[in-house]
Amino acid sequence: MSAPPSVLAITSLESEFARLAADLAGVGIGACYAGSLQDAVERKNEYPITVVVCDADTVDWEEALAVFQQQEEPSAIVFLTRLADERLWLRMLDAGAFDLLEKPYRAQDLCWVITSALKRPTGRNTLAA
Repeated sequence: MSAPPSVLAITSLESEFARLAADLAGVGIGACYAGSLQDAVERKNEYPITVVVCDADTVDWEEALAVFQQQEEPSAIVFLTRLADERLWLRMLDAGAFDLLEKPYRAQDLCWVITSALKRPTGRNTLAA
């Protein structure tokens, strides 16, 4: 029997989730899928989710941060986006995101960021804590 997922991926593209899940499975990290923010909240209540990976191209990143930071057990939030620039990255970090990866991201970078986020006791980046 496999361990419950510790990563929740929010994206409207199941193919993107499949790639992310395969990348994480390669380093022994389980992931589950949510097609919307509402779906994600339900999954978070079902599983011991430590990290949320959110496609900022399809989900409002500020709303996602607000939702997951209000939880009794907040999760680290990593955003994926095609629209990454330095200002957006700083805004997200200042608001409490753990990190931002620009698409297309390398599997190695994704795994490193998720592994680092899983090690953080509070789930938040040190700048926003």
